Amino acid sequence: MSKPEGKIIITFPQGYNRKLDELNRDEKLQFTEKYCLIRTTRNNLWNEIPWNKNCDRKFGKPYNNANALIVGMISL
Repeated sequence: MSKPEGKIIITFPQGYNRKLDELNRDEKLQFTEKYCLIRTTRNNLWNEIPWNKNCDRKFGKPYNNANALIVGMISL
């Protein structure tokens, strides 16, 4: 019996959890795909930036709550 293909999608705010940030920075999360969204306005406008750009944003600055969101995918 073959198993179905699928993906696990994981999201977390950059700068909120120090351990997750460390694991992500050291590439220990083993995502098959990674994306970074950055918050560009107080009214929650988000833009995707290339992963090789600096996605290291502070939580709570310059806007309340998340300012960067990591999206990781793991193919099954």
